[in-house]
Amino acid sequence: MYGIDLPNLTAGNHSITSPQDEHYNCVSHAVHEDQVSLWPDDNNSWPEELPRVETIDAFVRFFTLIGFEEIPITATKITPGYEKIAIFAEAGAFPTHVARQLDGGRWTSKLGILVDIGHADLHCLEGGEYGYVVRLMRRRHHGGPPKLPKIAPQKPLIIRP
Repeated sequence: MYGIDLPNLTAGNHSITSPQDEHYNCVSHAVHEDQVSLWPDDNNSWPEELPRVETIDAFVRFFTLIGFEEIPITATKITPGYEKIAIFAEAGAFPTHVARQLDGGRWTSKLGILVDIGHADLHCLEGGEYGYVVRLMRRRHHGGPPKLPKIAPQKPLIIRP
């Protein structure tokens, strides 16, 4: 579905909530940002103070920097006053996706540069290309998005003759 291997995603457990938009990705969507694509590689933007390494630790450090704390991976039920995010990874090593819990308990995800979806639970995205949830984090919800640190733009492409 959507050109991504997500075997548990069905027409009955999700809905499209926004059209395709290549200006942001799942990490950006998780922090309510739709003007910049965040990922710790050279093709996206990332906080200046964090290393550009594609590891689970880099994602945890990013979310900790903006006010999230790690919680047990089983604590997926809604907690009043808190916003939660889930970090997915392949075989527990390479981060692949981030989802955010909505106020009503459902989850929202940006599928790469494709559409945004609302989905019933985290299991909907597990088992395929995104792997499995490896970290769950929360931050006290103050009514607005987290304040992002200074973001370094993507690395410029240098073409040599």
